[in-house]
Amino acid sequence: MDNPEVLTRKQLSARNRKAPSLRTPKHSKLKTKVLELLQDTPFTLAEIAEACDVSVPWIARLKGPHGDTLNPSVDRMEELYEFLSGKELTL
Repeated sequence: MDNPEVLTRKQLSARNRKAPSLRTPKHSKLKTKVLELLQDTPFTLAEIAEACDVSVPWIARLKGPHGDTLNPSVDRMEELYEFLSGKELTL
């Protein structure tokens, strides 16, 4: 190749395999806390869904065994945190 900085697809693929941390999602502290709160809440899924303007199936998936693999928006997580904890999220 004329330009030594241009990588082929094969080279890019090999480079990505060598650096898995580039592809590994970080675990959000907020999401982790919300998942903990969901496990311990006295509220029903319907009550949470209505208060936070989300669907019951969405809350059920988040609370389920694979909830940590979902990637919900920060707005939803903030709303859930504030409802479930009874506290405003401050940074």
